[in-house]
Formats: sequence, C-alpha cells, structure tokens
Amino acid sequence: MPVFLFLLMLGLGATLSADNFHQILRQPKPLLIGLASQYGWMPLIALTLVLALNLPPAISVGLIIVSCTSGGPLSNFFTYISRADLALSIAMTVASTVCGLVMIPLLLLIYTAPLVDTGGGSNLAIPYGKIIATLIVILVPVGFGIFLRSRNPLWAARVERGGSVAVR
Repeated sequence: MPVFLFLLMLGLGATLSADNFHQILRQPKPLLIGLASQYGWMPLIALTLVLALNLPPAISVGLIIVSCTSGGPLSNFFTYISRADLALSIAMTVASTVCGLVMIPLLLLIYTAPLVDTGGGSNLAIPYGKIIATLIVILVPVGFGIFLRSRNPLWAARVERGGSVAVR
C-alpha cells in the first residue's frame, strides 16, 4: 500500500506547480472553509445524530471518530479524476492531517466524554508514527513531482501517466 500511495502521489504531484500552492496561500479562504468543516461542522453534526438517534456508546464514539477523520490521500486521487482543484485537495489533506494532531484528540475528548465512562483516565493514543508516515507519503512524492515538472514537463507527463496506471 505505501508503494501504491507513493506512485499515486508522485503522479499527482507531476501535474502541479509551485504556483498552484502559492495561489492557495494568497487566497486561503477555501482551505479555511475545509478545515472549519472538517473540525467544526462534521463532528457537531455527528454528535447531533448520536443524540437524536440515541445510539449506543460504541457506535456513537465510532461515528464521532469518523466525522473527525480526514479523507487522506485517496481523496486527492478522486479530485484528480474529477478534474477538480488538486492543489487545494492536497493542501487540505496536509493541513487536516497536521491539525488533526491536536484537533482530533480535543474533539474526541469534548464530544465523547458525555457518552462513555472513561473511569477517570484517557485511553486515547495518538498514532504519531502513522501521522508522520502519512505526511511523508504525501509530501515527498508530490514535492518530487512538482520539482520534476519544473525541470522537465515531458518526464512529468510520463510520471503522471505512470501514477494513474498504478491506480488501475
């Protein structure tokens, strides 16, 4: 799976330039709306559903966890296939993964505390290694693909085709 993701992200990165990301920094509103949705509205909607449907604690916690979790690198592939804003999708994946280090534990503490009896201690473990691995699998190949495109667009086009073939 890591090889698949590396090839996918390399192919996606080969379609982008640094200017794509500079545009996001100049106009960050879509990224901020995405983060507000990811860590604001979605968990709140999940909690509303949990309370409205009177779900059991295990299902409630699971629904809230899913609502706080980002789409990850696969969402970048679907963005590419649909010809949407790939740079924004990758920026959103990176930003939500980094923000998730703090936001997911905080939101789980806030939203699940009334639903489960933790016995006074928290069993919440943050998988830092997996988070860092996810960031590496996204940033390194995307960065290399952008670099390749800036140096040799022909090779970048070949890498893009290779990345899309790896998915099929």
